[in-house]
Amino acid sequence: MTVTVSDDGIGVSAEKLERSRATTDHLESTDERLDLRHGLGVLLVRQIVEAHHGTVEIESGPQNGYQTVLVFPSSVSRPDRKAVDFQTLV
Repeated sequence: MTVTVSDDGIGVSAEKLERSRATTDHLESTDERLDLRHGLGVLLVRQIVEAHHGTVEIESGPQNGYQTVLVFPSSVSRPDRKAVDFQTLV
């Protein structure tokens, strides 16, 4: 299953995006007039998706917003649980 979320916000530079991939902390706001931090939501999403054996890909650029793609396997082999076919749930 693939979930894509995008927006047309201010985005971030390639350098800040790479830093967000490498850290478990946060990013500073791109608006220097504000004292804001971003990234806790990204960290939580990444941990949840990885716990379900999925992947997260985030793309962004200054003035180009964000596009986040979450990819979950259609089934995960777990002997204690019956496999769920997500296509039949939609």
